[in-house]
Amino acid sequence: MQSSGTKDAMAIKEYHDWIKGRFRQFEQGQSKENPELEIFPLGDDMQTLVGVIIGPPGTIWEKAALTVAIHFRNSDHKSPPVCLFSPKIFHPNVAWTSSTLCLEGEICLNMIKQNWTPMYSLEGILVAFRDLLESPNCDSPLNNHAAEYYSKNRALYIQKVNANIDEILLLPFEQRLEGITELISKLDSKKKVN
Repeated sequence: MQSSGTKDAMAIKEYHDWIKGRFRQFEQGQSKENPELEIFPLGDDMQTLVGVIIGPPGTIWEKAALTVAIHFRNSDHKSPPVCLFSPKIFHPNVAWTSSTLCLEGEICLNMIKQNWTPMYSLEGILVAFRDLLESPNCDSPLNNHAAEYYSKNRALYIQKVNANIDEILLLPFEQRLEGITELISKLDSKKKVN
């Protein structure tokens, strides 16, 4: 019978092998189809990945360079990761404030919630986030105000998004990474309380 420590070490090795394979897959295909996407680990443990998404051309997001964290709790790639924009973005499917259910900036997307599978590629995850920018699901919002503006007053929604993007563009990249580190720390402490 294996000890708990041996099982944990094997699970972490399995995760590292999985994530390294996903990075190789991303690097091989990334430059061809989606050069506007980038991803790298935050720290040595590779538990948290940072993606950079350039907003799609011809959309209200086109001038944005958005930072997203993909956090695998306990280096477990079989469970859905917690994904969040940092800094937060004004979007129907992104939490504007923290609550007992989610953190500020957390993304609501079936792909990374109920439909999660480790078969998803890192590029596929980032493409889904990029696509979500222009195709929000207002039937299942985390930000009710953004969903209401998107559905009923698109001009005000665009104004709010543009103001949000202008604020984000002022933040140095290092400050964005610090924000991700703080949010992941909150997430880990939240998990310990629950």
